[in-house]
Amino acid sequence: MKPCLLVLGFFLSVSIAHAEVRNTFLTAKGKALIILSSQSQLGNSQVKTGVWLPDATHTYFGLLNSGYDVDFASPQGGAVPIETKSDPRNLNAINADDALTRGFLSDETALTKLSNTKKISEVQAKDYSGVLIAGGMAAMYDLPNDENLNRLLRDFWAQNKMISAIHYGVYGILKMKTASGREVLRGVELTAVSREEETRWAQVMGWNVALLTPKGFLQDLIKKSGAGYKSGPAFTSFTYFGAEKHFLTAQQSFSGMELGLKLAKAMATPLKPYEPKSEKLLRMKAVMR
Repeated sequence: MKPCLLVLGFFLSVSIAHAEVRNTFLTAKGKALIILSSQSQLGNSQVKTGVWLPDATHTYFGLLNSGYDVDFASPQGGAVPIETKSDPRNLNAINADDALTRGFLSDETALTKLSNTKKISEVQAKDYSGVLIAGGMAAMYDLPNDENLNRLLRDFWAQNKMISAIHYGVYGILKMKTASGREVLRGVELTAVSREEETRWAQVMGWNVALLTPKGFLQDLIKKSGAGYKSGPAFTSFTYFGAEKHFLTAQQSFSGMELGLKLAKAMATPLKPYEPKSEKLLRMKAVMR
């Protein structure tokens, strides 16, 4: 993670842990929505999983520190399952030294929101400046085919509002279509967890890589959807704007704070309707005839 983000993360976590300064961050710029998975196991296996906490907590603080209030929503609403290896309260957590997530879990307002997520079916795009889909391996199972999420994303797209995703949360946008049925991602460049990271991650978690790639590696699925894939070095912070800044995606949880800060900045600038390059070329050719 970049040095400036480490410094920001350190001071923010200290503030959360030692003083009730949360409300000083809120300057009524607007609201952002973070989508979480309700899935509690990897497919039909007996392997328990859930939301990868840093995907949600780091982006949450990036948005909050930039003046946005944040809501959480999930397919089923209410409390969401948490991947135990991402919970620093767990002695076996991979991120036991994650001060930001510890700060989130000690903040009563933040924890209440996480324990009482809204149902996706009950939220409206008009109430938010942008949407962010958090990851965790669970997201690949329940989010891609969730009709309420697909409806919500269509509305954000139609209203020219920012759409963002991190880590496995990118699964949630792979099937995006417009109201007319056009596939949105064709020609759009995205980032997400890389083939190398998925392979190494399975080794760290002690899982067969097939658990993380039931339909193939995510970077390959992105290409199959007609989109382009971008990535930075493995396990470093990397974010990418696509479709003339209508999409902002992040490679994995090391990118969470950077993603939250960039998303907040991007939401402050009105977006113009995005027109794919191929459609622009067809119109130019028609004018030249």
